[in-house]
Amino acid sequence: MAGGKWNRGAQFLVRRLIHALDLEDWESFILWAAKPKRGRRKNTELAEQILYEKGQGKSSAQIEAILKVHDQNEDLTREAIGDYIKPRRRKPEQIKS
Repeated sequence: MAGGKWNRGAQFLVRRLIHALDLEDWESFILWAAKPKRGRRKNTELAEQILYEKGQGKSSAQIEAILKVHDQNEDLTREAIGDYIKPRRRKPEQIKS
């Protein structure tokens, strides 16, 4: 379901679910609302890995080296890692006062 389009299998399953729940009157709205959205996909696994390493007291340079060793995003720069560490990316319980 990439690029804002349904694949046939996904659309079929959603339509079957709509009919099973007796929501035919809302079918067009549900299909519109559930349609895949364009835009950047969140890389939560990478963000969690970076925040875990930062929580262990590692610097951006050390985190960059660890990610390269594990073949995760070889093109990720220190500035990009710093963006992941910024408080606006964190969940509220992860922000330290």
